[in-house]
Amino acid sequence: MSFSSFNLSGRTALITGASKGIGFAIAREFAQAGATLMLCSRGEEALAEAAERLRGETGVTVETCRADMASRREVERVAGEARRRFEVIDILVNNAGWNIPQSIDKIEDKDWDYTVELNLGAAMAMTRALAPGMKQRRWGRII
Repeated sequence: MSFSSFNLSGRTALITGASKGIGFAIAREFAQAGATLMLCSRGEEALAEAAERLRGETGVTVETCRADMASRREVERVAGEARRRFEVIDILVNNAGWNIPQSIDKIEDKDWDYTVELNLGAAMAMTRALAPGMKQRRWGRII
């Protein structure tokens, strides 16, 4: 569903976890509203397919950056790539995340640590990387 009063022309959005599901749906709405996009996801093939689909449907500029957001180094790389390619990121959608559907006594520490870093750490690190530019420009949105 697209909203005609929702206009993002001239805005650039970085969306993590954007190759499928909720992230892709957000990317599609933003593209339909005219935003330039940078999509980030772990799967190179799914990411390329998502970008091509959005370009074909909307004609907007869509860039991609494959990364595992559970790695702080990767988060910093993605933020740097986004600023290098677009200079300005107006909207950040922290959508990358996962869950381990199993009983609590079966979850291993390494899996728990990965989940926490991906679901919480990545959002905080990406927000810290991009918020200063938004504050300086006095415009930005972080979701």
